[in-house]
Amino acid sequence: MWLASMPCTGGDRMNKKTERVGRPTLPYAGDLSLLKADIQARITIIETQPMRGALKGKSSRQAYQAAIDSGWQPVAVDPSEILTVFSADRACKITKGTIAFDNRRWHCDELDSYFEDKINARIPRFWSPEKLALLHIKTRALVGIAEPVGAVAFDDLAGARASHEKDKRRRAEIRKLGRTAPDIDTVQESRRIAAMIPPPAIAAPIATIAVSSESAAIARELSETPAARADRQRQKNLKSQQRQSKAMDEALKLLNGWEK
Repeated sequence: MWLASMPCTGGDRMNKKTERVGRPTLPYAGDLSLLKADIQARITIIETQPMRGALKGKSSRQAYQAAIDSGWQPVAVDPSEILTVFSADRACKITKGTIAFDNRRWHCDELDSYFEDKINARIPRFWSPEKLALLHIKTRALVGIAEPVGAVAFDDLAGARASHEKDKRRRAEIRKLGRTAPDIDTVQESRRIAAMIPPPAIAAPIATIAVSSESAAIARELSETPAARADRQRQKNLKSQQRQSKAMDEALKLLNGWEK
């Protein structure tokens, strides 16, 4: 039925049922939309024809109607759900407001206000995508729908303008984020936080290691500051002078007693 109604050669040029055996195929007279309509018309006709085998002389439509009458119901699936189910996450690094996938760069305007280093891209498993859903790397909230970025020459003015606009949007989002952040005195905040932290626990020693008098003297000398060392030396010299003065006084007293 199909070959009889369409000008084609089929898979076997020697088949007598094939249009124009061994000769050039006649071109189709209509456009693509008419071709689709002709194909749909032929499918509709085939659906109404009796079929052998499992259908036992019934047409496809008769079998379908019998199933509906018996209570059969289809399960409808949203096409967008198919796109979601047969996709997998891929964590992509963001470089200059774009991500890399399938040897192409992808971008959406929402990436200009996204300030994480990575983002989750939903990658279809069984087909090459023309758009990628981007999810927040932490919350999995939808960020935007990315599309491929066309390659531009180094001296392409259009590409330069697009890059400038993207950088402009990025800077604007950063300024907006800065205005929403509260002014914080970092010094005062550090003091406040430090005051809230309790002091560390001090463990009680289970034993004390004593040092010899020699080691203690050396330790004292090593730990002395220059000012303390000078003060100690002055006290030492003063005591020595006092001892000498006392000894001289006693010697004078002895001398005076002898003379008497």
